Amino acid sequence: MAISIAQVVLSFYCELGIIPRNNSYKFNFMKGNYSQLRLFMDRNWIKEFEHNVDNVWNYFRSELEREMKPYIPLCKGNSWKRKSAWSRPISALQKEMINKKCRLWHRYQETRDIKRLQEYKKVRNCVRKESRKLEKRTITGCVSKIVGGTHRQRLGHRFGVGDRSTP
Repeated sequence: MAISIAQVVLSFYCELGIIPRNNSYKFNFMKGNYSQLRLFMDRNWIKEFEHNVDNVWNYFRSELEREMKPYIPLCKGNSWKRKSAWSRPISALQKEMINKKCRLWHRYQETRDIKRLQEYKKVRNCVRKESRKLEKRTITGCVSKIVGGTHRQRLGHRFGVGDRSTP
Protein backbone atom coordinates (compact mmCIF):
# COMPACT_ATOMS: atom_id res chain seq x y z
CA MET A 1 0.00 0.00 0.00
CA ALA A 2 1.67 3.21 -1.17
CA ILE A 3 1.02 6.54 0.55
CA SER A 4 1.45 9.68 -1.52
CA ILE A 5 1.82 13.09 0.01
CA ALA A 6 0.26 15.88 -1.98
CA GLN A 7 1.37 19.45 -1.52
CA VAL A 8 -1.05 22.25 -2.02
CA VAL A 9 0.10 25.83 -2.36
CA LEU A 10 -2.43 28.59 -1.90
CA SER A 11 -1.58 32.07 -2.99
CA PHE A 12 -3.62 35.09 -1.95
CA TYR A 13 -3.42 38.65 -3.08
CA CYS A 14 -5.29 41.17 -0.95
CA GLU A 15 -5.47 44.83 -1.73
CA LEU A 16 -6.78 46.64 1.31
CA GLY A 17 -7.82 50.22 1.36
CA ILE A 18 -9.71 52.63 3.54
CA ILE A 19 -12.91 54.01 2.13
CA PRO A 20 -13.35 57.52 3.49
CA ARG A 21 -16.74 58.07 5.07
CA ASN A 22 -18.46 61.39 4.93
CA ASN A 23 -19.28 62.10 8.56
CA SER A 24 -19.63 65.80 8.03
CA TYR A 25 -23.40 66.21 8.56
CA LYS A 26 -26.18 64.11 10.02
CA PHE A 27 -29.62 64.70 11.47
CA ASN A 28 -29.77 66.08 15.00
CA PHE A 29 -32.81 64.17 16.22
CA MET A 30 -32.67 65.79 19.67
CA LYS A 31 -33.65 69.18 18.19
CA GLY A 32 -36.28 68.02 15.71
CA ASN A 33 -39.65 69.73 15.39
CA TYR A 34 -41.69 66.54 15.59
CA SER A 35 -45.08 68.19 16.08
CA GLN A 36 -44.80 69.88 12.66
CA LEU A 37 -43.42 66.70 11.11
CA ARG A 38 -46.38 64.71 12.50
CA LEU A 39 -48.84 67.24 11.12
CA PHE A 40 -47.28 67.06 7.70
CA MET A 41 -47.04 63.26 7.70
CA ASP A 42 -50.63 62.90 8.92
CA ARG A 43 -52.31 61.67 5.75
CA ASN A 44 -54.26 58.69 4.52
CA TRP A 45 -51.46 56.19 4.00
CA ILE A 46 -53.84 53.32 3.23
CA LYS A 47 -54.55 54.74 -0.23
CA GLU A 48 -50.85 55.06 -0.95
CA PHE A 49 -49.98 51.59 0.44
CA GLU A 50 -52.02 49.52 -2.00
CA HIS A 51 -49.00 48.40 -4.05
CA ASN A 52 -46.47 45.68 -3.32
CA VAL A 53 -44.39 45.88 -0.15
CA ASP A 54 -41.07 46.90 -1.74
CA ASN A 55 -42.58 49.82 -3.64
CA VAL A 56 -44.53 50.94 -0.58
CA TRP A 57 -41.43 50.83 1.62
CA ASN A 58 -39.31 52.77 -0.88
CA TYR A 59 -42.05 55.37 -1.31
CA PHE A 60 -42.55 55.78 2.46
CA ARG A 61 -38.81 56.04 3.10
CA SER A 62 -38.32 58.65 0.37
CA GLU A 63 -41.27 60.70 1.67
CA LEU A 64 -39.99 60.53 5.24
CA GLU A 65 -36.44 61.50 4.25
CA ARG A 66 -37.73 64.36 2.11
CA GLU A 67 -39.87 65.69 4.95
CA MET A 68 -37.20 65.29 7.63
CA LYS A 69 -34.98 67.92 6.01
CA PRO A 70 -37.12 71.00 6.87
CA TYR A 71 -38.14 69.79 10.34
CA ILE A 72 -34.99 68.15 11.73
CA PRO A 73 -31.80 70.24 11.67
CA LEU A 74 -28.46 68.93 10.54
CA CYS A 75 -25.42 68.87 12.80
CA LYS A 76 -21.79 68.09 12.29
CA GLY A 77 -21.03 64.42 12.81
CA ASN A 78 -18.11 62.97 14.68
CA SER A 79 -15.66 64.15 12.05
CA TRP A 80 -13.92 66.26 14.69
CA LYS A 81 -12.26 63.01 15.84
CA ARG A 82 -10.60 62.45 12.48
CA LYS A 83 -8.20 64.57 10.50
CA SER A 84 -8.23 64.42 6.74
CA ALA A 85 -4.50 63.60 6.77
CA TRP A 86 -5.11 60.35 8.69
CA SER A 87 -5.17 57.46 6.27
CA ARG A 88 -6.26 54.96 8.89
CA PRO A 89 -8.41 55.13 12.02
CA ILE A 90 -6.85 56.36 15.21
CA SER A 91 -6.10 53.99 18.05
CA ALA A 92 -8.36 53.45 21.05
CA LEU A 93 -5.86 55.24 23.28
CA GLN A 94 -5.92 58.33 21.06
CA LYS A 95 -9.73 58.32 20.97
CA GLU A 96 -9.74 58.10 24.74
CA MET A 97 -7.34 61.04 24.97
CA ILE A 98 -9.49 63.10 22.60
CA ASN A 99 -12.61 62.33 24.62
CA LYS A 100 -10.79 63.24 27.83
CA LYS A 101 -9.68 66.52 26.25
CA CYS A 102 -13.25 67.36 25.28
CA ARG A 103 -14.57 66.46 28.74
CA LEU A 104 -11.93 68.61 30.41
CA TRP A 105 -12.74 71.54 28.14
CA HIS A 106 -16.44 71.29 28.98
CA ARG A 107 -15.65 71.05 32.70
CA TYR A 108 -13.46 74.12 32.42
CA GLN A 109 -16.23 75.99 30.58
CA GLU A 110 -18.66 75.12 33.39
CA THR A 111 -16.41 75.99 36.33
CA ARG A 112 -13.73 78.35 34.95
CA ASP A 113 -11.31 76.67 37.36
CA ILE A 114 -7.62 77.29 36.63
CA LYS A 115 -6.64 73.75 37.68
CA ARG A 116 -9.02 72.28 35.13
CA LEU A 117 -7.61 74.59 32.47
CA GLN A 118 -4.06 73.46 33.25
CA GLU A 119 -5.11 69.81 33.10
CA TYR A 120 -6.91 70.47 29.81
CA LYS A 121 -3.77 72.07 28.35
CA LYS A 122 -1.64 69.07 29.34
CA VAL A 123 -4.03 66.63 27.69
CA ARG A 124 -4.41 68.91 24.65
CA ASN A 125 -0.65 68.96 24.17
CA CYS A 126 -0.48 65.16 24.48
CA VAL A 127 -3.22 64.78 21.86
CA ARG A 128 -1.44 67.20 19.55
CA LYS A 129 1.85 65.37 20.04
CA GLU A 130 0.32 61.96 19.33
CA SER A 131 -1.58 63.21 16.28
CA ARG A 132 1.58 64.74 14.87
CA LYS A 133 3.43 61.47 15.44
CA LEU A 134 0.70 59.61 13.59
CA GLU A 135 0.74 62.12 10.76
CA LYS A 136 4.51 61.85 10.48
CA ARG A 137 4.29 58.06 10.36
CA THR A 138 1.71 58.16 7.58
CA ILE A 139 3.70 60.67 5.56
CA THR A 140 7.03 58.88 5.79
CA GLY A 141 5.52 55.41 5.77
CA CYS A 142 7.69 54.19 8.58
CA VAL A 143 7.86 54.38 12.32
CA SER A 144 9.34 57.66 13.42
CA LYS A 145 12.53 57.37 15.43
CA ILE A 146 13.02 59.14 18.68
CA VAL A 147 15.89 61.53 18.21
CA GLY A 148 17.22 63.90 20.82
CA GLY A 149 16.32 64.26 24.44
CA THR A 150 18.39 61.31 25.69
CA HIS A 151 21.75 63.08 25.46
CA ARG A 152 20.35 66.01 27.44
CA GLN A 153 19.29 63.71 30.23
CA ARG A 154 22.74 62.11 30.40
CA LEU A 155 24.59 65.40 30.55
CA GLY A 156 22.46 66.65 33.42
CA HIS A 157 22.00 70.25 32.27
CA ARG A 158 19.71 72.19 30.01
CA PHE A 159 20.53 73.72 26.70
CA GLY A 160 19.38 77.15 25.64
CA VAL A 161 18.67 80.28 27.59
CA GLY A 162 17.52 79.72 31.14
CA ASP A 163 15.04 81.71 33.18
CA ARG A 164 15.99 85.21 34.24
CA SER A 165 16.91 85.30 37.89
CA THR A 166 16.18 88.43 39.90
CA PRO A 167 18.35 89.33 42.88
